[in-house]
Amino acid sequence: FRSLSSHQFDGFSRVYYISRDREELSLLLKNLGTEDIINIPTKDSIDDWIEFLNRSDFTCIGIYERYFNVSIKKRGIPVECFATADDLNSIYDLLYGNFSPILDKLPNHKELLTMINNKQIFVNKEDNLLKGILMFTLEGKKFYINAWIATDGNGLSLLLNFFNYVTSKNGDYVYFWVNADNTNVKNIHKALGAKPDGLKDYTFKKMIHDKK
Repeated sequence: FRSLSSHQFDGFSRVYYISRDREELSLLLKNLGTEDIINIPTKDSIDDWIEFLNRSDFTCIGIYERYFNVSIKKRGIPVECFATADDLNSIYDLLYGNFSPILDKLPNHKELLTMINNKQIFVNKEDNLLKGILMFTLEGKKFYINAWIATDGNGLSLLLNFFNYVTSKNGDYVYFWVNADNTNVKNIHKALGAKPDGLKDYTFKKMIHDKK
């Protein structure tokens, strides 16, 4: 095998390998550290990958499914409930307290502040306390939901208000990733017209074996 390239990201590095020998590659993977992650996005079956990675001391720790919605409907007038710079730390704590830095692409403080300044984060508050957020990015007329979470059971109003905002901007396409095990969230999105596009994202982590 040989390393094709290595790219440095915020908090981690991404390394690419190529090999013609499965056993040689398996040995390489076994010798990787416990902080190493393998990510496989695909619309195809990965049964062979699962067997191979399990044999190489990696186990699947999460599956995300990509959804899209082209049935966005206006349900009222958008409410201006964007986050402010004063919400920065509360948003950061909410994200890192409920999502996994391994499974989810979580922004750092600098990236969050940029999104706040660009009005890309809707918030729900109660008695001036942050209860929910919906973060998004815009690519042309396509809106991508980066994160959606509510701790007060009022997440639907946040999502509907976001949809109202999308229609006000003449947006016609929203897409996002959902944890495959989160049936409740998937059902909400499906009820509002979302559909899976077949792409799934599998994350594998190095197993930790007890030393005797």
